[in-house]
Amino acid sequence: MKSKIISTLTCSYDLYDFLLPDYTKLFKKYWKLNTHNVLIGESKTYNSNQFTFLTPGKMRDGQRDLWGKRMLYALEHITTPYVFTMLIDYYLVHTLSKKFINQQVEFLELNKANKIVIDVPSTAYKFSDTSQSPYKYHNNSNYQTTLMPSIWRTDWLRSVINEQDDPWIFETEGTDRIKNQDNHVYLHKCESPIFYNVIGKRKHINVQWGPISWKDLKEKEKLNDYSLNLKNLPDFNGNIYSKC
Repeated sequence: MKSKIISTLTCSYDLYDFLLPDYTKLFKKYWKLNTHNVLIGESKTYNSNQFTFLTPGKMRDGQRDLWGKRMLYALEHITTPYVFTMLIDYYLVHTLSKKFINQQVEFLELNKANKIVIDVPSTAYKFSDTSQSPYKYHNNSNYQTTLMPSIWRTDWLRSVINEQDDPWIFETEGTDRIKNQDNHVYLHKCESPIFYNVIGKRKHINVQWGPISWKDLKEKEKLNDYSLNLKNLPDFNGNIYSKC
């Protein structure tokens, strides 16, 4: 039976559809709770019985990517009180057990928290207390709306997204919109990342993420070769957050 407490939501773009086979393979291997899994793309889909694929098309305002509008559309299909979010180029590399996931949800409920980030601590974050994990974000910390792998209270995630946001704007200006108040955002301290961020800026593969090299991960998990796909991607001006 699927969980009635938590679902998952992954964001993708048509340009990165070549990542779908490996993303879904690793998600199936490392995500151990039976959940409703939603993948919000644009127009392209993929044959997988793991995910509900949503294809609302490319949502744009001129050249502006309305990622926020697309995410809000996806959240209409999330019926659980909590949601775990990922990006299509965040490949899970560590097991997230049923026990671990339920413990994070229990922490959110007991502490009336809105979000728990599951990652290694970053100098980009400011915490009000680091005596023990989970660490609580300071009211004025940057990146409280980070898109690193996180479990969110679904209603709260919906409330902090603006239709006009792209991922980068959401992480930066989205946080600015909620500063100077207690947002009840926490970080579960990991010794190493639970994911590998595959795509770096300027359409290249990150050769290292935490202690893991791309070469070793590719060999271990028998991943595909993306060199031709990346070569055929358009050039990006500025940051690569036009992907997700």
